[in-house]
Amino acid sequence: MRFGVIGTNFITDRFINAGRLIPEFELVAVGSRTAERGKQFSEKHSIPYVFTDFEKMAESGLIDAVYVATPNYSHCEISRLFLAHGVHVLCEKPFAINEKEVVSMIEAARENNVKIMEASRSIYMPEIQAIKNNLHRIGQTRRAILQMSRYSSRYDLYLQGKPTNTFDVSLGNGAIMDMGVYNIQLAVFLFGYPNSITATGTILEDGKGIDGLCTTILQYDGFECVCMTSKVHTTHLYSEIAGQSGSILFTTSGELKDLKFYDNQGNAESIPSDGMGLEQNIYYELKKFIQYVEEDDAAFGKRLETQELSVIRILDETRRQIGLRFPNDL
Repeated sequence: MRFGVIGTNFITDRFINAGRLIPEFELVAVGSRTAERGKQFSEKHSIPYVFTDFEKMAESGLIDAVYVATPNYSHCEISRLFLAHGVHVLCEKPFAINEKEVVSMIEAARENNVKIMEASRSIYMPEIQAIKNNLHRIGQTRRAILQMSRYSSRYDLYLQGKPTNTFDVSLGNGAIMDMGVYNIQLAVFLFGYPNSITATGTILEDGKGIDGLCTTILQYDGFECVCMTSKVHTTHLYSEIAGQSGSILFTTSGELKDLKFYDNQGNAESIPSDGMGLEQNIYYELKKFIQYVEEDDAAFGKRLETQELSVIRILDETRRQIGLRFPNDL
């Protein structure tokens, strides 16, 4: 499958490295808003074609699919452009800024008979299947605590008053959209859509900027799932799914490392998994995307749509409750 990539940051590097482990993957084009950056990236990865005009890239006929890794606010517009030209789209998380945008992307894929999928890496990793296979051991779930909190390397610049994309509300980023989305994706994948949602958070610049941290509590029948995220501090606590008969612990919702089962007496047992680790775990989402396109799996597509719409609705409600609005919401 002939791929193009839009975006030239570290996550695109990881995507390309993972793709080259898949025989069906062929990288033929890169899109960048600046010719210099596009040329540098193409030379780094030996990419034949460079585009600074995304529409020309979409209509070129050179690619079958595109990986979109641009700032969050632009995911919808760029994805719809390529879908309109019959190009399949794998779009980085968060899928889009709000439910209206996600619905429009799904509809555009249907109208043009192509596939679109959010790059939700953790729900395609082998580790998530290992967690699911061991959930029965904890008995009735009583509480889940999912965390994805890491001090941003750009926060110091922000505190110094220097511009940084990481903390720019106009780009649709922040803690919940950049980091907390992993928690929400995992919760929906494991437990489905909640009965109720309660959220609190800290908006920087005295409530006029982007969110620095956020906690979303999802209430299910008989238990709650507490989703904690931050870009202004690092948390070293493990994530945990606790039940009446034991608990499953792992690191963050985006990495799922160091899986362990604990019984009620405190005895620990490692849960094996054959995952590749952080640098190459994009492999699994990409392989699933290629399989989805090639097999035209309608049943998977329906589950995918339910997952993606559930996630964005929770993100929308979280932002509503903490008072965070983006320009795309208008």
